[in-house]
Amino acid sequence: MAADRDAPWVRVCGVDEIPRGHGLRVSVSGRPVAVFSYGGGLYALDATCYHMGGPLESGDIEELAGSACVRCPWHKYPISLASGESFYTGLDGMLKSKGPRQRVHRARVEGGAVEVQLNGDPAPLASDEYACK
Repeated sequence: MAADRDAPWVRVCGVDEIPRGHGLRVSVSGRPVAVFSYGGGLYALDATCYHMGGPLESGDIEELAGSACVRCPWHKYPISLASGESFYTGLDGMLKSKGPRQRVHRARVEGGAVEVQLNGDPAPLASDEYACK
């Protein structure tokens, strides 16, 4: 992820506000972002699924291909929390990558609060279509 190191860190919630096994939808500078706390890690990505706009904060988290993924509640597309990569099962039954589709952002905990820094990479990703509406 090529985060914009000049973008401000924005306080979005307390760590204990993130529901277990799901995410929390927040707004960072007007952009809808879902924050997740899973397996000791803190993750932030565009809250609206790249495929058809499903609410990722409501999706279930599961391990796929060695990566923690959120599964979109609308069409069940799995998306890596760390990379924004989306996966599918090929005709051979093997899990395959579609590459990054969901924009991920930096997240950290400061004094019990979750802060997010938006990813300012200018390269377009599929999730930008819904994040900017």
